[in-house]
Amino acid sequence: MRELLKIIIRRWPWPLTLNERYDRQTKAVIQKVCKSDSLCIDVGCFKGDILQAMIDRAPTVRHKAFEPVPQQYAFLKEHFGNKADIYPYALGDENKQTTFHHVVSNPTYSGLQQRQYKGEEIINEIAVDVRKMDDVIGHDIPVHLIKIDVEGGEHDVIQGAATILKKWHPYLIFEHGIGGADKYGITPGDVYDLLVSTLGYRICLMGDFLKKDTIEGFTRAAFEDQFWKGTDCYFLALWKA
Repeated sequence: MRELLKIIIRRWPWPLTLNERYDRQTKAVIQKVCKSDSLCIDVGCFKGDILQAMIDRAPTVRHKAFEPVPQQYAFLKEHFGNKADIYPYALGDENKQTTFHHVVSNPTYSGLQQRQYKGEEIINEIAVDVRKMDDVIGHDIPVHLIKIDVEGGEHDVIQGAATILKKWHPYLIFEHGIGGADKYGITPGDVYDLLVSTLGYRICLMGDFLKKDTIEGFTRAAFEDQFWKGTDCYFLALWKA
């Protein structure tokens, strides 16, 4: 029943949920900024809806996708393995093996840390390999866009991709919300300082980017306000230059 509801929501002409709105905005950003030869990376690929949008926009490119849950990884390999490189890793700021919390009852909540849940969930702890994106992808391949949806671990993923971000300045779509990132001991100020002060990006809402020709980006205080008030939890980071 849950899967049927999701199919109906995806096909409805107007977004019925916040997550569906973010998914549609993500796909619209991919259409706006990517070309037929643009390489994209999907971190937290799950069932591949966003990966499919990347493939549709640049069908001759072997995009990259990361999904550490074994069942989902196997699904992605079967359905996308001839079109994209699928990796069974969680991404972070170091290479290691650790425990991953697979939320069986609500897989989209799965992550390296247990996040805040809305109700009782069934959780299986599994061992996963964590890798730095810089080490898996390397620095010689131009990357045009990265999407990160890792239930709070985005700061570590970004740190582990710092060389790629500094060299290629890809568009960065990322989730960052209370109940997730704070379980990692990360504040919105930490994410802002890393992206804006260290890596030279600006942060905005996808909806604003899709409507405007130029955009200034959030101040640190405004970005923190978005987080603590729960106003929005999906953002777009653009290189400043």
